[in-house]
Amino acid sequence: MIKLKKVLIANRGEIAVRIIKTLKKNGILSVVVYSESDTDSYAVRLADEAVFLGNDNLSESYLNITKIIKVAIETGCDALHPGYGFLSENPILAAECSLAGIVFIGPSEEVIQIMGNKLEARNLAISAGISVITGSSGTHEEIIKNSSDLRFPLLVKAAGGGGGKGMRIVKKKGELKEALIATSREAKAYFDDETVYVEQFIEKPRHIEVQILGDMQGNIIHLFERECTIQRRHQKIIEEAPSPTLDQNTRNQLTKAAIKIAQKIGYISAGTIEFLVDASLNFYFLEMNTRIQVEHPVTEFITGIDIVEEQLKIASGLPLSFSQEALTIQGHAIECRLYAEDPKNDFMPTPGDLLQFSVPLLSRDYRLDSGIERKGVIEPFFDPLIAKFIVHGNTREEAIEKMQKMLHDTVILGIKTNREFLYSLLSLPDYIENNIWVTFAEEHSEKIICSFKQCACLVDKSRALLAFLSLSMVTGKTHYSDDPWDIDFWRNYRAIPYLFESKSGEAILQKRIMNRFDWLINKIPYTVKIQKLEDEKIFLIINDQTFCFHYAIDKKGEFLVFHNGINFSGIRKDFLTIPCDFSLKDTQIHKNDGTIVSPVPGKISKIFVKEGDAVNKETVLLVVESMKMENSIYASGEGTISKIFIKENDAIESKSTLIIIDLLQKN
Repeated sequence: MIKLKKVLIANRGEIAVRIIKTLKKNGILSVVVYSESDTDSYAVRLADEAVFLGNDNLSESYLNITKIIKVAIETGCDALHPGYGFLSENPILAAECSLAGIVFIGPSEEVIQIMGNKLEARNLAISAGISVITGSSGTHEEIIKNSSDLRFPLLVKAAGGGGGKGMRIVKKKGELKEALIATSREAKAYFDDETVYVEQFIEKPRHIEVQILGDMQGNIIHLFERECTIQRRHQKIIEEAPSPTLDQNTRNQLTKAAIKIAQKIGYISAGTIEFLVDASLNFYFLEMNTRIQVEHPVTEFITGIDIVEEQLKIASGLPLSFSQEALTIQGHAIECRLYAEDPKNDFMPTPGDLLQFSVPLLSRDYRLDSGIERKGVIEPFFDPLIAKFIVHGNTREEAIEKMQKMLHDTVILGIKTNREFLYSLLSLPDYIENNIWVTFAEEHSEKIICSFKQCACLVDKSRALLAFLSLSMVTGKTHYSDDPWDIDFWRNYRAIPYLFESKSGEAILQKRIMNRFDWLINKIPYTVKIQKLEDEKIFLIINDQTFCFHYAIDKKGEFLVFHNGINFSGIRKDFLTIPCDFSLKDTQIHKNDGTIVSPVPGKISKIFVKEGDAVNKETVLLVVESMKMENSIYASGEGTISKIFIKENDAIESKSTLIIIDLLQKN
C-alpha cells in the first residue's frame, strides 16, 4: 500500500478544480500545470503548487508528456491524475508514469491501449459474449475501397479516442469520403491516430452507460447507469442517473454485461462502459472510457460515493470500501453542461470575457462544478465547457424542476451560452415524458430556440430598460468630461438616445434629484429610485415596487442586464463606445469584394486551396478550429484565389482576413 502525499493534476478547468477539492478533503497536496491563458485560473489559485508549462499550443502544454512528467518528478509528486480529455486515455502517459515511479491514477497502459481502440474493445466485448454493432475500421482510403459492403446510414468516428470528437452520421455513399477525411484529420489532431471506424447507425437510439470501479484485489462493482441520450453534435449536454428508460430486468442485464467486460480486461480504477439501446431495449456495446467521465457527479448524487476519492484509495492499493450489495439508488440526479456557444447563431463558439457568473446553490441538492469562480476569460483554445450544473431530487420530476430553477436563476453576463437552450429543452413535453433519442436536441433545436424566445417575450422588458438607463446615469463614460449629470442636481427634459435589445429609442429624463429619476418612455411615465448600487447588482424601486438586477459593462460600453431569468443589453448612443476584441454578433464571413474573414477566433486546421485555384460556392476553402469545433469556410462565389494570408496551424482572431477571391464578374 502507498500513502499518497502529493498528486499532480494533468488537466485544467472544472475537472482540475474538482480533483483539487477531493485531494484537500483527504489531506493530499495538489500540483497543477497550466498554460499561458490559465495563469490566473481558479485551479491555479486553488492548488497548493502550480507550474507553468508553456503557451496555449496544446503540444507545448496539456499534451506534452515529457514536460508533465518532468514537473511531477521535480515537485516530488507520488501520483498523477489525468482527469478527462487531453492525455487521460493516452497509454504513453501511463507508461511514462510507471517508468518514473509515479502512480498513474487510472488503469494500466495495456488496458488503456486495448479499450481505447474501438476495434480492439469491440473484439473484447464480443469475446465476453456482449452484442456489438457491425462495423469496420482502417484508413479512410481502405474504408472507401471496401465501401460496397457497408449499409447506410453509417456512424463515422475516430478509432483511437472518444468524447464525440470527429463523429459524423453519413446517410448516403456520396457523403462518405468527405466525412472520412474530416474524421481522420480530427483523429490525428486529438489522438495522434488517424485510424477511422465506421459502424451501422441505429435509428433513434439511446445512449446509456454504466459506471464501474475496480481495485487491485480483483473486486469490480458497478455504480448503476447514466442516461446520456441528450446530445448535440455527439457531445452530451444533459445526463441523468438512473436511466428513466430501463426496467429493472434490463438494468440488471446491462450492469452485468459491463461487469463482464471489466472483468475480462482486469480493470482497475474508475471507468465507464457505454452502450447504445434501441427501441426494444436491446443494447449494444459502444466503447469504454478508461477515465473519469464529465458526468460522474450524477452517479455520486444517487450513490453517495465520491468517485475521485475512490480512485485515490484504489491507486493507494486499498480495496473497495463497499460491496455491490451495499449500494442502492437514492433518488434521481440530472446534470446540464453549460457551454460558451450561441444557439441562435448555429451554436457558434463564443469565447470572450465572462463578466459575471453567479449560480444559486439553494441546498445540498444543488451542485456546481466549474473552473471559474465569479468571472474570467473563456479562451478559444480549449473546450467550450464553462460549468456543470447538477441537482438531486427524490423523483425525476422533482430533479427536473430543481434544474430548471437553477438554470433560470443563474446569472451569466458577457458572453452567450446555452443556458436558455437547456432550460427550454428541459421544459419540452417529449423530454419530460422521456420520449428522446441521441439526435433529439438537434432535430428539435429550432423549436427549443423558439420556446426560449417566447419566454423572453413574457418578461416585462420595461423594467430592464429602466435599469439600463438608470445605471447609465451613474456609471460609464460620456463624450464630455464635464457632464453635469455626473453630479447631484436636476434639469428638466433631457433626451437620452439609446439602443436596447437592438431597437433604437429615446427616453426623456424629466427630473433627477440625487438617486431618483423621473423617466418618460413611449409617453409612459416611470419614477425610479436607486435603493442600493453594488459592483454587480442594482436594486431599484420602480413605481413603488422593488426589483433586483444584475449588471455588467463590457469593453464596448454596452450595458448587460440580467432580470427574471433573461439577459438584456443596451447602449447609450451619446456615450463613447470602444470596439471589443471580437464579437460574433455582426460577423460576415463573405465580403462583397471577395474577402473571406474568420467567423471565430481559433486556429487554421486545414487549407484546401492555393493561390491561382478556381473556386465556386461549393468549394471548401479551409477549416477553422475553435473550442474543439471545426468550422468549414466556403467560397463566396465563382472566381480565382488571389491571395492567402494564413497558413495551417496559425492562430487567428475573429474577423481576421483569411483569403481574397478574385470574383468572376457577371454581366
